[in-house]
Amino acid sequence: MVDGPLGEMTSIGVDPVSQGEVDLENWEDSLPPNLKRRVKAQRKKRAGRELALRHIEEAEKLTEELGGADQDVKRYFFNLTRRELEPILDEYERLHSTKARTYAEEALPLWRSGKRRMSGEVATRLFGLLPKYMTEKEKQRLIRNLWEHSVPSSKMELLIGPSATAVEVSDLVQEHFSQVIDDFRLPESLNKRFQWLSNGDSRACQVLMNYFLKEERHITVKSLDNQLPRILKFFNHDDDVHFRMTQTLNIGKHELQLIFDPEIELTELHHQGTWNVRKRNKARQERKSKFKATLALIGVGIIIVLLLSQWW
Repeated sequence: MVDGPLGEMTSIGVDPVSQGEVDLENWEDSLPPNLKRRVKAQRKKRAGRELALRHIEEAEKLTEELGGADQDVKRYFFNLTRRELEPILDEYERLHSTKARTYAEEALPLWRSGKRRMSGEVATRLFGLLPKYMTEKEKQRLIRNLWEHSVPSSKMELLIGPSATAVEVSDLVQEHFSQVIDDFRLPESLNKRFQWLSNGDSRACQVLMNYFLKEERHITVKSLDNQLPRILKFFNHDDDVHFRMTQTLNIGKHELQLIFDPEIELTELHHQGTWNVRKRNKARQERKSKFKATLALIGVGIIIVLLLSQWW
């Protein structure tokens, strides 16, 4: 026998509730008044703590989803004057109820001071409402930050052997960046949740962001085309080069690492990290084996020539 949660003696391994021995509806009525108050207070405290944790998790999830753009909206909200707040709170009340407005007004000083964390639900509501009240400059910055967070990313490496040509390398780089950098639009799920993202200003900003990214791609590839002949000339014709050389190209959230390696005999594109040391050592060993085989053939040829010369 062990003490139960309320000091009662309970058999180990036996669940009174499952045995039908406890009336879940009225079991608290049998407790002394002071103990009943303690039980209710503990339950209320536990429920409040669980709710607060859930709100924090929802807020963190929203921040991760929006790449921190919700924090920009919160800062804007916290810096508004009472006069600026009135029309916003009026619309907030119309959309979400008088009770929701009252809570926001009471919680605002605590949110500003950091004594209370805003729930994910309230943060989502504000992110859907406040941008329409922002200046064009503030709204464009918000869209840009959201777009840069949402745009796809990639990390690749291009292995370049001694036999590679500038044209071959340039074509592979151009093809890769043309595939990964294309017209990108914010996900439809975001547009549905936050309708202001579907308006003309938002679409125009995204078109502009795509244009800048493509211009960056053009400039990067053109610059590489100018450098490649000199790099490959040094890499291919200097017998003292026995080490790897790398050059990293970054366009937006896309990274391409060019790896000039004298120990490999191919030019291939891989995800970063997939061409490991074992594969590189295998390629090096194959190259050494071919070199040894060539030396052996030369040695055999010399011996044959010497034997023939003695015979004649």
